[in-house]
Amino acid sequence: MKERRTCRCCEKDLRGRADQKFCSAHCRSNYHNKENRKRLNLVREVNRELLKNRKILKQFWLAEIRELNPAQLEKIGYRTDRITGLQAGQIYCCYDFGIRVLNKELLQIVHFPEGQVILREAD
Repeated sequence: MKERRTCRCCEKDLRGRADQKFCSAHCRSNYHNKENRKRLNLVREVNRELLKNRKILKQFWLAEIRELNPAQLEKIGYRTDRITGLQAGQIYCCYDFGIRVLNKELLQIVHFPEGQVILREAD
């Protein structure tokens, strides 16, 4: 007796090829979208936090505030653990903006003009 095979998405009986896993392209697509959603949600969440960090730095830059203390940034939701790279071992980059640690109580905001952004320092 043949083993009953069902679609991984909708559980309808499968007919045709022995290695068939889905009853239609629609079911195959839905199944893989559900499987990938968790992984993609993490990427979306990290990118959302990076964009928020960039927006915060840009607001300070546009207000011509170049130096501030770490507490000011954290108070408005800046995530220090979300960076896009490290330049010269001392500037924590967030896309085209960055933070240079001057000392424990003082940070400097820097901006990289278009084309000068270094997202990752070579090892």
